[in-house]
Amino acid sequence: MPHFRLWTGERSLPHNNSFPSGAAGRSFCLLLGVVYPVTILRGTAAWRPHPDAGTDPAQPAPPRAAEQAVRKHTKLSMRFIDLERVFMRAFHDSRNIKYRTPYGAIELGTAVELSLDLWDAPDAHVQLRTWIDGEGESLYAMTAGEAADNGSQRYHATLEPQAAGVVWYQFIITEANGRTQRYGAREGQFGGPGAMRDWEPPSFKLTVFDDGARARAQEELEVELDRPFVDAVFGFLRGDVDARYLAETLETFRENYPIDLLKRRFGVFDGASCPDVMACLAGIRTQRDTTFTAEDIAALDPSLAGLAKGRLWCASLLQMLLPCEPAFPRPLKRSEDAENEPWPLWDYVDADCEAIIQNTLDLRRTLPLLRGDNCRCFAVNGDVAGIWHLGDNGTAACVLVNRSLQHAYDVPIPLVAEHVTEIISGYAVPIVESGEAGATAPSAGEADRYAMTHLYQLGSAILYFHPEPLLEKPMPAGLGVLAHITSLPADDAADPADAPAAAPRIAATAPEADTATANPESPESEDDAPAEETVLPPLGTLGANAKAFVDWLADAGVRYWQVLPVNPTDEYGSPYAGVSAFAGNERLIDGGIAALADFKPTAEYLDFCWREADWLEPYAAFMALKERYGDAMLWQEWPEAYRQFTPNLTIDDPELDALTEKWRQLQFIFEKQWHDLHAYANERGVQIVGDMPIYVSADSADVWANPGIFQLEPDGMPALVAGCPPDAFTVEGQIWGNPVYNWNALQRTGYQWWMRRLERAFDLYDYVRLDHFIGFCRYFCIPEGEKATAGTYRPGPGLAFFRAAYEKFGPLPIIAEDLGMITPAVRALVAACGFPGMDIVQFVDGNDPLSGYQPRPGKIAYTGTHDNQTIVGYAEARYPERDAHEVADALIESVVTCDAPVAVLPLQDILGLDDDARMNTPGVAKGNWTWQAREADIADARERLRALVALASARQ
Repeated sequence: MPHFRLWTGERSLPHNNSFPSGAAGRSFCLLLGVVYPVTILRGTAAWRPHPDAGTDPAQPAPPRAAEQAVRKHTKLSMRFIDLERVFMRAFHDSRNIKYRTPYGAIELGTAVELSLDLWDAPDAHVQLRTWIDGEGESLYAMTAGEAADNGSQRYHATLEPQAAGVVWYQFIITEANGRTQRYGAREGQFGGPGAMRDWEPPSFKLTVFDDGARARAQEELEVELDRPFVDAVFGFLRGDVDARYLAETLETFRENYPIDLLKRRFGVFDGASCPDVMACLAGIRTQRDTTFTAEDIAALDPSLAGLAKGRLWCASLLQMLLPCEPAFPRPLKRSEDAENEPWPLWDYVDADCEAIIQNTLDLRRTLPLLRGDNCRCFAVNGDVAGIWHLGDNGTAACVLVNRSLQHAYDVPIPLVAEHVTEIISGYAVPIVESGEAGATAPSAGEADRYAMTHLYQLGSAILYFHPEPLLEKPMPAGLGVLAHITSLPADDAADPADAPAAAPRIAATAPEADTATANPESPESEDDAPAEETVLPPLGTLGANAKAFVDWLADAGVRYWQVLPVNPTDEYGSPYAGVSAFAGNERLIDGGIAALADFKPTAEYLDFCWREADWLEPYAAFMALKERYGDAMLWQEWPEAYRQFTPNLTIDDPELDALTEKWRQLQFIFEKQWHDLHAYANERGVQIVGDMPIYVSADSADVWANPGIFQLEPDGMPALVAGCPPDAFTVEGQIWGNPVYNWNALQRTGYQWWMRRLERAFDLYDYVRLDHFIGFCRYFCIPEGEKATAGTYRPGPGLAFFRAAYEKFGPLPIIAEDLGMITPAVRALVAACGFPGMDIVQFVDGNDPLSGYQPRPGKIAYTGTHDNQTIVGYAEARYPERDAHEVADALIESVVTCDAPVAVLPLQDILGLDDDARMNTPGVAKGNWTWQAREADIADARERLRALVALASARQ
């Protein structure tokens, strides 16, 4: 006997063969001459299938199964009408915030706006029809909006339920000719995209909560539904259930429970150890009461262990990138800032497992839209599951996971914004028209253009859709040359070989200081005297040769001149380890200390001192005290009275006051010469790209004057220092020694110190390269005195920092130094900001750049940087059997003709020099930063540079 529900307009009439409790009586329905018994029930709380219907009680089907049986017969007699009829089209997606706002369960007293798009139905009358058990139906007229470009008409209705419980709804569409159809949920679902029906009851489900219902829902989530969530995720990855089941399970949770309840510890990884999870993902743990140890996992066949790790990555993506608060495991040893995190403690099986969890956690922290409420789950096919996240300002992200071990897929995803970035691999995403996309997945959405994503077996992707520009100031296409000021020929010698053997640092005594009044605390004995300073050779300055270099660049048509930081250096000449993040390097002043001879304070000078006082006063006082106590003595060792900067700190000491004034004057001279050179370059079409190290030295004016923004001990020494963990290149890791920032303290000030630092950089340069960009996503810190193996990663300021800068400065002229072991979270941060990154031909994937070079999208292409071999040196080492200069020329040509709008070549590569001209060798303290070009070599390379610019221009 058929089993169905008959909609009478008043009640649901489920078929039953006996009178249930509360039955009003027995009735019969005549359909096409067949008598079907039905039972009219009072107070039916929900749709219930007949016990003989063969459905799974744990997975109740909606009331449309019986309708199909009825419609199968009715269509026989209606077919002659269908043949003559042009059907309208309609669309509503109860799981899309564009059609149901807000999405999901709502609080009692909250209104929800429901929308329906309608095509091919002019002058139609649309009603929203609801059903509440115990109350019956209600009808609401829907208001027509303006017609859309795609020919649809949108209808709106606002619903404000008056009681907690379930509201079922559908749409009734009456055409101008009087024909009526209904639009409701699809077969087997209570939500999502619907379908047109000739006849059906309300089937979209809207859950309304009050305090009592909320408490019951929380208990349900904690007691009944946590396990199905875990089973759905693990079952999908192991192949027990398909992606459609997973998507429907997750969407059912989101649709029927308040979002704040889902934002709790909702745990794929909660309540299970790392070995147990790995065993489950490897398919060897089938009983929940079976436990495994790390030794069990270590003993697994490598291929099985690799499978478990691949699935762990996919599981962590599915867990982390849902709106629920993840119950994500943390290591047994954890930094202090994570002690209050409500996450389970895990003893990770190995470093791979911890890195997997950390990477997905970083992703969640980096992109706020991945934590947002506006998301939905979908299935592309049985193997590929996806999660859409919609953000603000036209941004969106689509997370894709392919669980198949046999099949790879090309997945077309609707292009919902102007640009798309794949942030796991960083590779280009092909864009195709709808006719070229092949078979699309309607559940992912439809569009005129698609982003084609290739998913390998057990592969994943995160597509980040965004408009352009975002936070960045776009860089016009062009060729750049990397050469620091010091690498230019010295103004007092045409050739470095003719320069004096040594050039001392700027005089340690102010011209007017009275040495007889030296402070009694100054060192007097030979043992206490400062160590002899390292003497640097005469280097390039901001004088005539710098302007001549600008002329050389402009003559060839070069658009960018990239320099290293122009801040003061350490005793070895490193511009990445100086005493101030704000001051200019006095060694670059044309004329050196002699420039002070005729100096007279002017109104312009006084204005400079007032305008830059926030950094200038601490710096000048710091340098004055350094002259008194010597470079070898740290500021943390100075007399107590000088261990903390205060305004007018040196004014009562004539010697210190005179020294302080000298350093102010030197900074003013640097400022004047630098801006003169900067303007000279800009007038000739050359823009200057500067460089900003992320960290400052512990013995610096910045730490001395601003101890609260660094993580320091009470005595001012670093509590935590920067570095990097062990890897394939450095087994013991690296300790850099810089104090790390107290980002929480900086955040409370609106990142005031950093905003001022950026403001200073934007004044000095046209564009700024941010060194060690990964540190803004997460930073590695090591307790002072410990080995690098004792270090941990901590979250950096992330997108919030750059948004704060954007609000203050507008579009940001920033280049992200995203070299090295870049994680998906770093790619996500770069993509969310829109900053161009860096790509070096020497680091091309597969390490064979001659086989073809194309940088990843959104990158500036380089042949090398100050930290790399020259391109000739690289060619000699990489291709010893070939002519190094021919190889170098081929690589240079591949860089300037690649797809990157901007390409940058170090000056050494343009001159064709080998590694003897290398600027810096990381890990080597001495012998760096001293290379200088010969004036004759620069002149001889003029035509070569013109040819390279012509190549780059032809490509553009």
